[in-house]
Amino acid sequence: MKLHYFLILFIFSPFTIQFGMCQDTIYFKLNGTPSSKLDSPAYYSLKQEINLLYNNNYGIIKYYMNDSIYDKGEYSDPEGIRHNGKYECYYENGSLKSDGLYSNGNKDGFWKNYYENGQLKEFLEFEIDNELLYPKKTILTYLNNSGDTLVVHGSGYYEEFNTNNGSMASGKVKKGNKEGEWVCYRPNGELYYKEFYNNGKLTEGTSYDLYGKSYKYSKIESAAEPKKGVQEFYNFIAKNIRYPHVARKNRIQGIVYVQFIVDENGELTNIEVVKGFDSACDNEAKYTLSLCKSWLPAKQRGQNVKQRIILPITFKLGS
Repeated sequence: MKLHYFLILFIFSPFTIQFGMCQDTIYFKLNGTPSSKLDSPAYYSLKQEINLLYNNNYGIIKYYMNDSIYDKGEYSDPEGIRHNGKYECYYENGSLKSDGLYSNGNKDGFWKNYYENGQLKEFLEFEIDNELLYPKKTILTYLNNSGDTLVVHGSGYYEEFNTNNGSMASGKVKKGNKEGEWVCYRPNGELYYKEFYNNGKLTEGTSYDLYGKSYKYSKIESAAEPKKGVQEFYNFIAKNIRYPHVARKNRIQGIVYVQFIVDENGELTNIEVVKGFDSACDNEAKYTLSLCKSWLPAKQRGQNVKQRIILPITFKLGS
């Protein structure tokens, strides 16, 4: 059994089921998914502070549980799930952690990251590439925590820390892109992966699991997906879901955000409603997803990994 564990937050486009809960405080987990006050949330936002902006985005401020500001940003939804526009994030001591722009949930354009003492850490540029899960990152400037400038005008030596698993990768940068050999170690000092780049393009890589087994790859990661495609997955939901009788009778409508994990074997597990509007509709959405067959699992650096997915399902009655 592999112990390697990785979760990607991947939100499908809203899916509407069309047939012929309101709270003042919204809580979030550390990964940005909706939570509850009883589920050890990392931060929260106040419904009365959500503003509809001139560009049809929603301006939302989120707070750490000690009431200091966590971030300020623009979102395409009032729940504060999908970033879209200006964004600032802060440390708990109030100093700026990062700022930049998002486009439809992805970092886009220039970003600055800072250390907790206020010192600049790095100046980056992101470019959305439809062939990649995440935007292409160009490294323009990088300073270590001692204040030494290691990357200047896109050239030098770069260190990349992974906050998810604590690993540290490092290697040369040329014209803002990774170049030559890059090596990454786990927190315990064990080799995690070794990769080779040519002008920012991965040419080959080898990763190692916790038992030392090696995995060759030429693509860093790929998302989990239904075996017959996303459209067939939507068709399955539309065919099997039912509008609860009482909700239909009382014309109760809304969106259910259902979260699930596609495990290393492609099975859908841990299906739960992270934000709902009616218990009967919530349960129906959850039940329908439980009927779905296995998927093709996500891969990261050649290894099957877990992936968390949020699917918004809209219950809407015809006029």
